[in-house]
Amino acid sequence: MTEKEKIVEIVEETPAETKTPQAFVNEEISEDATDEQLELPALEEMRTVFSKMYRKFRIVSYISTAFVIAVIIVSYVWLLPINQWAGIVPIILVLVASLVYSRYARNKLTDNVRKYMADYNGYVNEFALNESKVNNFVFDFAGQLDKVAFTDARLLKDIINSNSRNLVTYDLGRWHVQLADYAAYRRDGKQARAVFLGKLVTGTTEKEIEGRLVLYIKPSEQKYDGGTGPDDLADLELVVDKPEYKLYATNKELKKAISAKALEALLQVRPDSELADVSVALYKNKFAVTLTYSDALMVVPYKEKVPVHAIKKYKEHLTALNNFIALL
Repeated sequence: MTEKEKIVEIVEETPAETKTPQAFVNEEISEDATDEQLELPALEEMRTVFSKMYRKFRIVSYISTAFVIAVIIVSYVWLLPINQWAGIVPIILVLVASLVYSRYARNKLTDNVRKYMADYNGYVNEFALNESKVNNFVFDFAGQLDKVAFTDARLLKDIINSNSRNLVTYDLGRWHVQLADYAAYRRDGKQARAVFLGKLVTGTTEKEIEGRLVLYIKPSEQKYDGGTGPDDLADLELVVDKPEYKLYATNKELKKAISAKALEALLQVRPDSELADVSVALYKNKFAVTLTYSDALMVVPYKEKVPVHAIKKYKEHLTALNNFIALL
């Protein structure tokens, strides 16, 4: 089952903001590193340190649970028949101590998880942007792009909720750019289904255009099968339909908003085994770009090795995308 097929329950008619997507999905930890992982040794070191910490946490948790069970059994079987209080008091004390320790340990684990995820994503962001000529780079792992940033672009209809994290902002040419991990949900009966999971890039400038333009880079033959493509197109006409992409616009003249050089730069972003598709919207004084990525890039690893190939491809995609933005 893909991430897009995972279902989340809707509790209210207008669902509340969804929490940050789950970062870890595996239970076992492996320590072997391949030659490819050594291409990004800092990331592999982060993963290894976190893996050891997590394994230690699990071992201590198992030992403490076994100790609590042992105290309860001993107190119930041997002490309680002798004296009621002699049996009850140790049970109460060990349960209270277990509760206090459990809360402390889980809070400490949560802090370590957040730190690892922030450090990991911070490194990936800097690596992915180090060939782009950006200014005023700021990273905030807890930062978010809200639902309006997605719905205003009108790439997908009927979006009811969203998740976001790993916010990066920077200036590029005449644009102020925001980039984040993003998930968008659509109602499916009484539930919400994810219809987009990947990177959302938005930009704002001073000059406005009249109308709206949507460009869709089609999936490749060997692709990650996770994209849906834009579907909020009723007010647009299909202006260009080529093997690589489709271009929709309010009118044919609006296609001039993307120059030949800008289009050439954008088409360097090619869907592959990790990237399903790319959608671009130009409207008012804004743009929005969605890049539908697989879990290899979107999930922070702790069991699996660092997905060097996916990260390097992401860098290629983002470098080409920033070249496109600079030419807009």
